[in-house]
Amino acid sequence: MKFILTILLSVIALKGSCQDYTHITLAEHRAAQQFITVEGGRMAYIDEGEGNPILLVHGVPTSSWLYRHMIDSLVMKGYRVVAPDLLGFGNSDKPKGYEVYAHKKQAERLFTLMDSLKIEQWDQVIHDAGGLWTWEMMMIDRVRIKRLIILNTITHRDGFNPPFRFGKRNFLAKFTMKMYGSRLFGKGMMKKTLKLGLTNDQLTKDDINPYWIPMHEGAYRPVFHFFTTIKETCSKLDLITVELQKSNFPCVVIWGKRDDILIGEKQIPHLKKNLSIPDNNVMYLNRGTHFIQEEQYGAICDKIDAFLKED
Repeated sequence: MKFILTILLSVIALKGSCQDYTHITLAEHRAAQQFITVEGGRMAYIDEGEGNPILLVHGVPTSSWLYRHMIDSLVMKGYRVVAPDLLGFGNSDKPKGYEVYAHKKQAERLFTLMDSLKIEQWDQVIHDAGGLWTWEMMMIDRVRIKRLIILNTITHRDGFNPPFRFGKRNFLAKFTMKMYGSRLFGKGMMKKTLKLGLTNDQLTKDDINPYWIPMHEGAYRPVFHFFTTIKETCSKLDLITVELQKSNFPCVVIWGKRDDILIGEKQIPHLKKNLSIPDNNVMYLNRGTHFIQEEQYGAICDKIDAFLKED
C-alpha cells in the first residue's frame, strides 16, 4: 500500500528534462511492425535484417519498444532480429480476461510466430518476465533455442523483489493496475515504475508515453495477471530449476548490477549452477539497473555479438 501511495503522489511531480533516448517515435516503431494471428488475437512483431536469427523477448510491463536501440544495432552487426509484442502488450491485441495471458500460452505464441517465419532454430534474448515464458518454451521444446542471452531475468525466487505483491485477485489489485491505464494517474505511475529501473531519474513525456500508451489501451490486463500470480510463479520456479539443469546449450548473462527488482548477486549463482555458465560468460553492468536496454544497449549488443561469434 505504501508503494501505491508513493506512486500516486508522484503524479504531481512530472517536471524535469533529460537526454532523448529515442531515435524513432512510437508511431514509427509501430509502422514498422507486422502482425500474425495467434491464439487469442493478433500479435505485432518486428522482423528486420538478414543472417543468424535472434528473438528478443520483453517482459512486464514493456514491449518490443524496450529493444528499439538494440534492434538497429544488431541488424547492423549482421543479424536477423525478431522482436514481438507478446499478446496483451505493446501494439498487440489486448483481449479481455486473464488466463489468456498464462505463461505457457505466451510461450506457445512465440513458437507460432517463429513457425510462421519458417525459422527452425534461433538465439534468444530474454528480459524480466520474458524468462518465465522462455522457461515454458524450453519445457515444450528446448532444441529450437540454440543459445540464450539472459538480461535481468526472473530465474529464481531468491533475489526477486517485484514492486507489487498481490495475494489474490481483489479490488485493490485490479484498481491499481487499471490506474496505470488512466489518463489522470497513469503517466505518473509509469514514470515512477521506470525510475525504479533507470539511473536517469529525469523523464519527459516522450520517454514515458511509449510505455504508458499500451497500458491505456489495455495492457494492464496481462500486468494484472502477472502480479496476481507471483506466488504460483515462485512455486513453479522450483520445478523449472530441475528442467534448466537438463539443458545443454551456451548461455551468457548480462546484468544491471544496481537492479533492486532482480538482484544479480542472488539470481546469477542459481543461473550459473543450473545452466553451467562459466564466469567469463557473466557480465555485470556496474551502472545498469533493471531496464538496461534503455541506457546500456551498446555494451549489451557488443557482448551479444562477441558471444555469438565465439562458435
